[in-house]
Amino acid sequence: MSAAKGDQGLPLYLPARAARNSNPELLRILAMLLIVLYHSLLEEPYTLAVTAPSELRGSAVAMLIAFGRPANNVFLLLAGYYGVQTPFRPHRLWNLAGQTWFYAAALAVLSAAANRALPGFSDLLQLLSPLSQNRWWFITIYMGLMLFSPWLNRFLCSLEEGSLRRLCLLSFALFCLLPSVLLAVYGRITNPLGASYLTWFFALYCIGAYFRRFPPKGKASVQLRLALAWSAVLLLTTVLSVNFFGGVMDRLWYMHQPEYLPAFLSALHWVLYFIGRKPFTSRIINTVSGCTFGVYLLHTTVLEHLFPMTEHANGGGFYPYVLLAVFGTFALCAAADFLFWQQIGQRIWTALTGKAVQAVRKRRAPKPL
Repeated sequence: MSAAKGDQGLPLYLPARAARNSNPELLRILAMLLIVLYHSLLEEPYTLAVTAPSELRGSAVAMLIAFGRPANNVFLLLAGYYGVQTPFRPHRLWNLAGQTWFYAAALAVLSAAANRALPGFSDLLQLLSPLSQNRWWFITIYMGLMLFSPWLNRFLCSLEEGSLRRLCLLSFALFCLLPSVLLAVYGRITNPLGASYLTWFFALYCIGAYFRRFPPKGKASVQLRLALAWSAVLLLTTVLSVNFFGGVMDRLWYMHQPEYLPAFLSALHWVLYFIGRKPFTSRIINTVSGCTFGVYLLHTTVLEHLFPMTEHANGGGFYPYVLLAVFGTFALCAAADFLFWQQIGQRIWTALTGKAVQAVRKRRAPKPL
């Protein structure tokens, strides 16, 4: 696939085009559904998993939660895979900031209307600087990575296969394998090498870029088996942690965190499987995938107000309610993003900032080699 058709590699927030390969778009949708599931099961269901780990529901909740954090890895691996040979387009990063401000303002207005009170100082601060809030930590770090991507892409494309492979192996060893070993032996150690999520995002981006430049050999079915195997390991560590080794606060519980071995390898092989599948195109899948960033920004608010778990955590019909909450939240957020941002908000933002974007375009960023 040539770089000229590299719009597949643009960040997850961009509206999808009908001609794009729908395999990675389908994976993005599945990953976002897992993130929504993860956040839906926090609070009351998570408390149940902690306080009653021997109960079947507590174990099931813990296992479902375990798949939420690794889904973050999917977006970074895909960003590196498709972005390494894609020219940098500043206006798309600017649109990402605009979309974030758009939803920050919309949520502030809705909150003020619901409470029948003017926004307080903290609300105004969050409105003016939404990316500085911990609530949207993922996109804050993601934007930082994208700002560095032109120079990072140029560096990655300048490396021979052996050099790039060694860089990826070193990143894997320092920021994934070593922390996993230390976790298994000594218990959880926060940032043993002083690493941060930004460091981990850089590592994932580089690994994704490596597999774009030097595709893995073999059939997609091999990647599927490896993905299933590491997903089973992820489940196994969670089950052992909850039922046999002292509850969810045991060291095995943290294996579902993005930077640890089972979470990373399961995400990596799922990405390689979907990329290696026979390409197909679906306008519906591509359109829905283009709304996943809006889903990310809105889903916690929708879950909190429309699908509260407090009344259902210990009641009957828990699992059907969880399915309703996850798919209902995703559908509502995707529809809101498509109707209000893509059709209205983005056009207003483009009209207001068009001149500034054109000025930035004149100062060309370095292109990938």
